[in-house]
Amino acid sequence: EEVSVRSVAQAVPIVEISGNVVTPEGRALSGKSNVMTAEPRRIVITGGATGIGRACALEMAQSGEHVFILNRDANKAAPVVEEIRNNGGRIEGLATDVTHRAPLEPAFDAVGQCDVLINSAGTMSQAPFEQVTDAEFERLLAVNLRGLFACCQLATRNMPPGGRIVNV
Repeated sequence: EEVSVRSVAQAVPIVEISGNVVTPEGRALSGKSNVMTAEPRRIVITGGATGIGRACALEMAQSGEHVFILNRDANKAAPVVEEIRNNGGRIEGLATDVTHRAPLEPAFDAVGQCDVLINSAGTMSQAPFEQVTDAEFERLLAVNLRGLFACCQLATRNMPPGGRIVNV
């Protein structure tokens, strides 16, 4: 199944009840000139500097959300942060490596409440399967499994009822 940025954005639905629009968490939205407003959600996106993570960051920021991108390379994250800020979006870039829990903890502490976590950090091996070394396999597990696990655990510590986790 193909994943699009729109389908990821739809993972955090808004429902309409009796003409009043509310989020699944019960936050009321008010309409002004056909623009719905609410307190921006705090959305953490791992691997937010490139690929699907970057696209999610741009889409969420354009929707008025407060975006936090976690990326191991601050230099790669900087252009995304600059682009979103130049377009009036709210974004914070946090340089951290998902393969180690220790640097993730202060990153999630800095975020505070996490309404949505989008796990987009990931990697793959360029080597043919039969040539993947144990060290390379451990690196793949560290990013794609342990990193995802640690981010989910840390995000849920400050995730309100109705929060969402999207694994890409």
